[in-house]
Amino acid sequence: MEDIKTDDTKSESTKLSRGKGHGIGVSYPIETVETMVEFTKNVISEHGSSRPITKEEIAKALNKQINSLSLFFSTMSQYGLFSVVHGKGYLPTDLYRKYIEPVHDNDEYKAKLSMFQAVPLYAKIIERLNGHQLPADDKRFANLLKGDPYNVNPNSSEKAAKVFFDNCRNLNLRDNSGKFKFPDLNEELTQTTRVNNNQQHNDINHPPPPDSILIKLPIHLPGEGNRIAYFEYPKILNKRDFKVIAKALTYVASGLVSDSENEDYELKIAVLEEGVEPKK
Repeated sequence: MEDIKTDDTKSESTKLSRGKGHGIGVSYPIETVETMVEFTKNVISEHGSSRPITKEEIAKALNKQINSLSLFFSTMSQYGLFSVVHGKGYLPTDLYRKYIEPVHDNDEYKAKLSMFQAVPLYAKIIERLNGHQLPADDKRFANLLKGDPYNVNPNSSEKAAKVFFDNCRNLNLRDNSGKFKFPDLNEELTQTTRVNNNQQHNDINHPPPPDSILIKLPIHLPGEGNRIAYFEYPKILNKRDFKVIAKALTYVASGLVSDSENEDYELKIAVLEEGVEPKK
């Protein structure tokens, strides 16, 4: 599971309460839907869902002090993953159950979109900016969030903007041109129609859920020239999958090439354009 970064209470609370005359500002998630869903699955697998999970148990799972987790507890509630049981702790919601107990194709993806939409700040962004071009980067979007009608505290706006953009990347909510496109959850998400600003319907193909996206692994080939082969594979693979892939590649290669010199070549993984190397 991805490490969850929690903000130190003193520093963040001070920012929120002493925002140079700007007030506390609206609440915003400090982690993405993906991160919070994974955390929820882990903490429920350990403590179950038949009783409220206490703040102490959540703090222990995160290896954090309770008094440093106020924004984290807020994020849990904003996404609609947990409901508060006063004086006892947190219970998983029906929305989370819809995610872990899917019935139809894309139910998990649709549940994540509902979690995203449940955040009051995000709901306001959807209402006003859906179908519109968003600022190019986090800092420019942060400037937008500072003003009306969003009113995010200026000292927290860059964090709020970064998490929002991370959510958009994970959930495929921006197209190649940078337009923000949140789908109608009452319609099918595979071949769906979206109402544009003129209330006309345009057929679109909705992007696949993140779990179905293929990862492209670039591999430098030996010899002259900058030759690169690309191997595409799904995000989720197990050991048996890799054995099948290796066997298939060996079979194909045996019919195409013979290496009389029995040379061994160093495997050199190309660096992606974004500067992120694939996991080894």
